[in-house]
Order: sequence, then C-alpha cells, then structure tokens
Amino acid sequence: MRGLGDWSSDALARLRRRTARPLVVSPPQHVLHLYSDDEELLDRLEQWVLTGRERGQRTVVFATPARRQALRSRLQLWSLEDAAELFDAQTALDRFVVDGVPDPVLFESVVGAAVRAFPHGQVRAYGEMVAVLWREGNVQGALELEELWNALQRTVDCPLLCAYPDADLRTAEGDHPQRTPVCEAHDHLLR
Repeated sequence: MRGLGDWSSDALARLRRRTARPLVVSPPQHVLHLYSDDEELLDRLEQWVLTGRERGQRTVVFATPARRQALRSRLQLWSLEDAAELFDAQTALDRFVVDGVPDPVLFESVVGAAVRAFPHGQVRAYGEMVAVLWREGNVQGALELEELWNALQRTVDCPLLCAYPDADLRTAEGDHPQRTPVCEAHDHLLR
C-alpha cells in the first residue's frame, strides 16, 4: 500500500506534465502570474500549493470567495485540505487598508501574523488582494501593498505568488504590462 507521500508525488508529477509552465520559485521569491482566465489561474495556484506541500510548506492564501472554494475543491480531490490556510482577500483588506491606503502596522497584524504563524522556511503565500485593489481603481494602494509584501519578505522566508488578470494590466497600462510598476515590484513574471 502506498502512503500519502507516494500518492501526492505521483499526482504532482501528473499535474506538472499537464501544466507546461515551470514553477521555479527560488531564487525569485515574489512571483507575478498574469493570467487570461480563471482556470489557468486555478491550475497555477493548485500547482503552487502542491509544490509547497512537496517542500514541507503550508500555503497562506488570501483570495476571493469563489477562488477559495475552487481551490478547496481541488485540494479535496488530492486529500490535501490541510495544505493551505485560506483567508478572504476582502476581509483582510478591510482590516488593514485605511482610507484607500494599506497601513503597514495593520498589514503586519493581519498578513504578517498569518505568515509568521509558521516556522521559518515552512510557509509560502498566494495573494490576490493587490488585484482586488487594482480592479477597484486603487492603483496606488495596490502598489503600496506590493511594497508591504516585499518588506515582509525581507524578514520572513516566504515565497509569494501574486496574480493579476492580464487584461486588467493591459487596459490600465497599454500593450506592455511587463514594464509597469506592478511588474517591477516582483522578482519574476509568469504568463
């Protein structure tokens, strides 16, 4: 009888064959995924969580209700519901954004506390709070939130995957989203 570790390694290998893009996280620690549809994003997010599990890491996820439910369903198929801690992106934003501006102290008490709840090197994160701010038209708030994530990462070993709809950046920034301040706030860009 195979153990869970054998089964999840086989499953992860099948997922990697299905997903053509590599999921290299080290040395890049702050990764931006520009996606064209939700299924593509969910594939990337599922792979992010499964890779973290393979490396002995839990994933702290700040996502919309629909994305959290979809991820929860996918993780249940793998019997890996415990691989991620799921938080509501809007609720988190409501706790640390004041008058449209992310407050660094409140960010630390909400996001920093969630990340620091795990031992050094045993956590990774996914966040779409910046995309929520961007979509609301709060571009400056989104950029400031990216910088708060960067500051947190200077103190905690926590790879971070962010995701924005490709169309949102193209609409706001023209035809070359890789040249935007959003993209420049990240170590690596995935499409």
